[in-house]
Amino acid sequence: MLQAEINRAGLEQLASYVEESLSQGLTTPDLADDIEERMSQLYAAVAAEAAKPEKSVNILMLSSQVARRLGGARTTSCKSAKDRTSVFTTLEVATEAVEKRVVPSGIAPSSASSQNANNHSTTSSSNGYAALESLKPDDEHAVIIKVANELRGENGVRLGNCEDNVGRPKYSFNGLQVQALPPDLRPPAHTATGGAS
Repeated sequence: MLQAEINRAGLEQLASYVEESLSQGLTTPDLADDIEERMSQLYAAVAAEAAKPEKSVNILMLSSQVARRLGGARTTSCKSAKDRTSVFTTLEVATEAVEKRVVPSGIAPSSASSQNANNHSTTSSSNGYAALESLKPDDEHAVIIKVANELRGENGVRLGNCEDNVGRPKYSFNGLQVQALPPDLRPPAHTATGGAS
């Protein structure tokens, strides 16, 4: 499968860049460990996709995280550079915000003070952001999706991009296209309507 071959070739190039960067001491020991762990996960994701062909958001996410941690430039673009690009880029931004434990206080998993029922401790800062001080790893993915969907939703920034691209604040996905997307990339249902993407 062509996609698997492209992913393997890209992984080899990234691994070479990682090896060179780490051998030159361009990172701290903690960052090097983080990069090596993500590369291990990336090797597993590429192998799994080659064995069972299906779209893997993890391949895109892990490779972009490694590139970012090495100070590398990277891009994401679907065929038309519109909706699919937008939903993935939003997921990437949400992941980075949650990993850094800072999300807009209106999106935080609890009110901007003390703890919620899931024991997520947050504090509100004067700039309108909540710092997630103690987020359980099991809950992290759910918070990432919540942040991404807020950004993809009616009050987020992405529908403005859609309006600039196609003249209406809706993703150009029909119901079947939304269901064909990997779950982490699906925009909120009320934000997609008809048309080809």
